[in-house]
Amino acid sequence: MQAILRAVGLRPTTGGVATISAELEPDEFQEMFGVVAMEIAPQPPGKGNFGKSGGYVSPELKVPAALSEFVESISAAPGYYYLQK
Repeated sequence: MQAILRAVGLRPTTGGVATISAELEPDEFQEMFGVVAMEIAPQPPGKGNFGKSGGYVSPELKVPAALSEFVESISAAPGYYYLQK
């Protein structure tokens, strides 16, 4: 599967039984999916966390044909929260 991801221009970062994570530069993202990913800025810490990382969000994405046999859906993951102990 990782060879297929690389062949379509995605850089795999991790994977599990049901999910795969990969990276793609914003211009490559637009070329592959035909939509612009919207950048979100990091958020400062709140009362219960160390803040939220920046990242990108996007409208619904179409699975590229080369992946359609193996992948049901694709999404741009939003930033994640750093939590305090």
